Amino acid sequence: MADVPTITATELMERHRGLLRGDGTELALIDAREPTEFTQRHLLYAANLPLSHVGLEVAARIPRLGTSVVICDDGGREAAAVALELTVLGYADTAVLDGGIDAWAAAGGELYSGINVPSKLFGELVEEHFGT
Repeated sequence: MADVPTITATELMERHRGLLRGDGTELALIDAREPTEFTQRHLLYAANLPLSHVGLEVAARIPRLGTSVVICDDGGREAAAVALELTVLGYADTAVLDGGIDAWAAAGGELYSGINVPSKLFGELVEEHFGT
């Protein structure tokens, strides 16, 4: 498989923090694994988009070709395959998380399970804060 640009877990953590701070960072974070693997553990705000769905869904999910896209997996080849497909489709700023989600976890990053994690976290925060 052709070489694809990579980003380290530490570099992605800094960009992820900017995204969470709302500093204007535009970043699409894609998890290239199949849905069953994705629901077991994934990065916060990662969208599940396996290679088999890229051609059908990417334009709706990432409408701007200039958007910075980081693709992750579990260290396999899925992320590189998705990155190459995105490049073919015209996305110019793509990178693969070097070492996958295991590298993210090893660098101190949190992994989440399930789907709709941000809304669940928000609900838990409201419940804790207001005792509802």
